[in-house]
Order: sequence, then structure tokens, then C-alpha cells
Amino acid sequence: MIDGHPYLLTTALDEIAKGNLSLEQFLKIAPTEQGLYRDFLRFYVLELEKDKLLKTAMQQVINSDVPIKIESAQAFKLRSLGLIEFKGNEVQSLCNLYRLYFKER
Repeated sequence: MIDGHPYLLTTALDEIAKGNLSLEQFLKIAPTEQGLYRDFLRFYVLELEKDKLLKTAMQQVINSDVPIKIESAQAFKLRSLGLIEFKGNEVQSLCNLYRLYFKER
């Protein structure tokens, strides 16, 4: 779900260790507005809404199950935001959480 992202992982493990959430609950609600990351993810939604080209590029990324090529300007902006990673000259979503969350938005 979070592919080892330090902040996301620490947040999830902390809540699970405290007994506030089971792993199953975490996996079910993580990409939703009920999840631990709702405020963190909402920030990115607002950033993407500000730039139509960036939003379109992110939509292309999350709708693909394999790395894809997008315009380099958008690729570097999305990487700067921490939403994607490069695989050679192609890009993919940094983690499944982002893919699932943004598909709904």
C-alpha cells in the first residue's frame, strides 16, 4: 500500500502498534477520507487542482498499471511533489495508496 514511504509507514505502524487500528482496517480505509492520511492527501489534491496539465499527467499515471511516458515538465513537478518515481524515462505512482486515492478524486 505505501511501499516503504517513511512518513506513511511510521504513521501506520504507530497507529497499529497503539491498537487503534488493525492491519486489515488500515488497508481498507487508507485510501479513503476516513484513513490516516486524509489531510496529507488532500493537500496534493489541492495542488493538482491548481494546474490542469499536472492534474492530467497524474491521471495518466494513476490509470496505468505500468510505467508510462509523460511530458518532462509535468514529470519533474510530480516527482518534486513526491507523487511519482522514475523508471528509466518513464514514471509510475510512488505507491499504491496514491493510485487508489487519486483514482477516486
